[in-house]
Amino acid sequence: MQTLDIEGFLGEPIKIIVDSAGHYMYEPRRLDGFVTESVCAHNLAFDLRMIQDAGFNYVEDFHDTMILARLCGREKLALKELTKQDLEKDILNYKEFKAQYSDPTEQEWLDYCGSHARVTKELFDMYHPAVMNHDMERIYDIERNLIPIITEMQRQGVRLDQQRVADLIKEYESKLELATSELKKMGGDFNLNSNQQVAQVLLSRGAELAFTKGGGNYCVDVGALKKLDDEFATRLLDYREYTKLLGTYLYNWAGKESIHASFNQAGTVTGRFSSSKPNMQNIPKSLRGCFVPPKGMYWASCDYNQTELQILAQFSQDKQMLADFASGIDIHMATSINIAGKEDRPLGKTLNFAIVYGLSRWALALKLGVAEIQAGALQKIYFNTYSGIQSWIKETHKQFDRGEELRTVSGRLLFPRDHRTAVNYIIQGSSADACKSAMLAIRRGGYQPVVQVHDELLTPVYNEDAGLEIRDIMERDGMGQFGLNLPVTAKFLERWE
Repeated sequence: MQTLDIEGFLGEPIKIIVDSAGHYMYEPRRLDGFVTESVCAHNLAFDLRMIQDAGFNYVEDFHDTMILARLCGREKLALKELTKQDLEKDILNYKEFKAQYSDPTEQEWLDYCGSHARVTKELFDMYHPAVMNHDMERIYDIERNLIPIITEMQRQGVRLDQQRVADLIKEYESKLELATSELKKMGGDFNLNSNQQVAQVLLSRGAELAFTKGGGNYCVDVGALKKLDDEFATRLLDYREYTKLLGTYLYNWAGKESIHASFNQAGTVTGRFSSSKPNMQNIPKSLRGCFVPPKGMYWASCDYNQTELQILAQFSQDKQMLADFASGIDIHMATSINIAGKEDRPLGKTLNFAIVYGLSRWALALKLGVAEIQAGALQKIYFNTYSGIQSWIKETHKQFDRGEELRTVSGRLLFPRDHRTAVNYIIQGSSADACKSAMLAIRRGGYQPVVQVHDELLTPVYNEDAGLEIRDIMERDGMGQFGLNLPVTAKFLERWE
């Protein structure tokens, strides 16, 4: 049975119920006391808040066709797109519906909602058996049991320290004013937000600028400016950074008690989370201190250490990298010592992730700022040093070439496009599995995560012992249940850092 709940033309929740025969009925009343045997929706985490607010007594048997579609390898997850691709039918999305019916009648609402409910049922009947037949019951259970946790994350939001927000606004406005004044002194009367006027100032100062890909305009983006040894370019980068911090974040946060980001568990093809409004992964570290736990509580910040490289080492059973991790030395520092014979952490980090992300010799040369032949020599030394990793990568490439199934540690079926994504998807997807499994275990332990960023989980707790318990849960029930050992770093914080 499918239920869909929206705000109707009377401002009341509309209930659309579709039975197994595809029949639907409409009831513009609150759902107090209503219980159903099974619920299926498309993007249930979004719908669940409205359903709960309408008094719906939620049950444990629930399904989400958006998650099922992702597990089946679909890249575009909008209901309209999936309906067209897999059912060869056309439905109106909400934007199209409102454009066609500016003041919808009861029957028009009914037809619109009913059509969505019916195709959701049809998609479920198609996707669910496919997921079960491909032995993905375990990862599907992980994904769907996350839905109530994600709904609660979005409902709770994260509290903002308005004094910190106000102080930072004052600080960055002062810095922006100074940067503007200095740039005007160096460049004269010009528009700081005009790329072409900025380019003319730089050219007048002797800078060499390349043209954009489309041609005709000079490139003055961040990458181009960082290459210039010019005080004007340096201060322009500062100006743009201050403008972004104020306009994108701080001004939008002023006066708000909390922010409620959207977390999408099917946001990437590998299973990693994405977030929006705002994207929590992109919030600069200089602003993280604005986020504080509920009053009387602290943050337990628990972070898997170098998850992707840990997974790579354990999948490949590379003796050198396993030994480096066991020694406790910073893994990127260890790599630089092993490859270049010197302590150069940035070099080691670039080399490690060049392997994980499958960078070509040319791309690695660009990253390191060296000749292509030198980058190739570093790659050769890397694979001679970490021969187990090279063997695992070669075998993964062969599996891809033979058309064999590639899966994450929890059984998520992957759909890579080439050799590079074949390796990367296994590692990133397994990292996502670890984090999602940990979130379920943390919730079973009586705690509620509120922020997920990369491999870090922020959970409000009352004391440090609770933070250490969460750390142990993540190590034991995250990757531990899959036979992999991923250490977790735990911090006890009064504000995010």
